[in-house]
Amino acid sequence: YYRVITPDAANAIGRQYSESLFDLSPLQHLRSKLIEVDRSCIDPCHRGGTVILLLWKELFQFMTLRGYSHTVGCSSVSIADGGHNAARIYQWLQHQQKISRVHAIQPHSRFELPPVSDVKPVSWPPILKGYLNLNAKVCGPPAYDRVFHTADFLTMLDIKDLRPGFLHRFKR
Repeated sequence: YYRVITPDAANAIGRQYSESLFDLSPLQHLRSKLIEVDRSCIDPCHRGGTVILLLWKELFQFMTLRGYSHTVGCSSVSIADGGHNAARIYQWLQHQQKISRVHAIQPHSRFELPPVSDVKPVSWPPILKGYLNLNAKVCGPPAYDRVFHTADFLTMLDIKDLRPGFLHRFKR
C-alpha cells in the first residue's frame, strides 16, 4: 500500500505530513492538484521492481482519474553515519541538477550536512532512487526529522515530467 493524502484530506487533518518538516508555501498555487504520498509498505518477499512499478502505475491512474498533477513526499536518509551518506546524496543531486530551482522549498529545521571528505559510493534509499528514476526533483536541502532521526529530502514529481518509458507503462 501507499498512504495518499489528497488536498481534501490535508485540509481535514490540518496539513500534510511534509509541512511539519518544510515550508510548503511556495507550492500554494499547486495545492488543489498536489497529493502527498508516504508510508509505502510492501512485503519484503515482493519488494522487486515489478511490484513497485505496479504501485506507481496505480498511483498514476489515481492521479489522472482525479485530476492531480503532482506528488510530493519525504525521502528519508539514515544519518547513523553522521550524515555523510546524506551529504554525498545532496552533492550528487546538485551536480546532476536534480534539485528544483523553481520551488526552492526550505526546511523548518535544516539538517546540517557534514563536509564530503570521502569517496565512498552513495547508498541510495529505494524510495529516493525510485523517484529519481521517474524523473522527480528534490525541492531543496534536507530537513532534520527528529522523530525518525533522518535527513529528509522533499521530493516532487510532476506527472508531465515522467520519463516516456514509464508513462507508456503506466497508461497500459
